[in-house]
Amino acid sequence: MPQNSRDQLPLLARRPDVATDVLQIVKTVIAATGAWWLSDNVLNSQMPFLAPWAALLTVHATVHRSLSRGAQSTIASTLGVALSFLIGNYLGVSIWTFALALLVGLAAARLPWIRDEGVAIATTGIFVLGS
Repeated sequence: MPQNSRDQLPLLARRPDVATDVLQIVKTVIAATGAWWLSDNVLNSQMPFLAPWAALLTVHATVHRSLSRGAQSTIASTLGVALSFLIGNYLGVSIWTFALALLVGLAAARLPWIRDEGVAIATTGIFVLGS
């Protein structure tokens, strides 16, 4: 690495935007890893992959935003699991029921109280149907 580049690294690390990005990355890694461990080892979930996915979607720069978006994401993911259960259980799993889960999930994602994280209804539905 050229001398100028090495000299600029400490300056770059002190920039507020870089420090915020690094902190956000570290928080997200800790949250997603902890969610996976908790789901797999403590809760013995049959679908532990959903926990770190939800954590990735819900860790934001502020606590307030993490909590509000996290609540929306949790509700949306729960609705997605319920949707996939109902469709898969009563209609089976096929290309058409996959499309139906997407259609219903994306339509429900337009509800005003869940709009920020509503797409998780559809994505969770297709994850669960796909597994």
